[in-house]
Order: sequence, then structure tokens, then C-alpha cells
Amino acid sequence: MEPFIRNDQFNFIKDQALVLANSHSAVNDKAVLNAIKSLSEEKVMNLFSNINEEQKQLLAPISAIKDKTNVEDFLSQLKPFVIPFKKVTEQCKRKIIPTCQPDGDRVII
Repeated sequence: MEPFIRNDQFNFIKDQALVLANSHSAVNDKAVLNAIKSLSEEKVMNLFSNINEEQKQLLAPISAIKDKTNVEDFLSQLKPFVIPFKKVTEQCKRKIIPTCQPDGDRVII
């Protein structure tokens, strides 16, 4: 499976996973916990417009999170599917900062 999760989506998923972990330690009502689980799972699934079954199965374990250890395990499974940032080339650096000239230990702009 190819990477399909953008960095901002990964951070949102991480936040939702932490919400679930914190809810398990702060909420005693099962109905409230189930509502939080459903909302978190729905929010995560709605991040993606075209998602296939394999990708859904990768994201589905979010509803099973109960503590921070579960969060770490879940996120480590997702990390290989995060789209990496593009490498910045020297040409791109010069284009972004064209007037920057190194002068020994300092940079003259």
C-alpha cells in the first residue's frame, strides 16, 4: 500500500487518538465513551475522500484505543503510510533566498 496520509492528517489522527486515551481516564459513563469513540472514528474517516477497504482497516483500530501506550502503537503502524515531504534542492534554496550570500561565519542578506 502506498503512503496516503498527509502530515496534517496524521497530526489530526494523533490528536483524536489522544482524546480517546484521555477520555478513558476521565469518563466513567460507557455511553459517553462510545459516543466519543464513534465521533473520533468518524472524524478520522472523513479526513479522506477516496479511501479503500485496506486503508479503512488500517485506520479502524483508533476506536480500540484505551491508553497512551495504545496511541503510540497505533501511530507507529500509521507512520509508514505518511507521505514524506519533498527534498529541498540547492536550486530551490537559491530561488527562495536569492540574495543570501555566505560571508565566513555569518550570512549577509
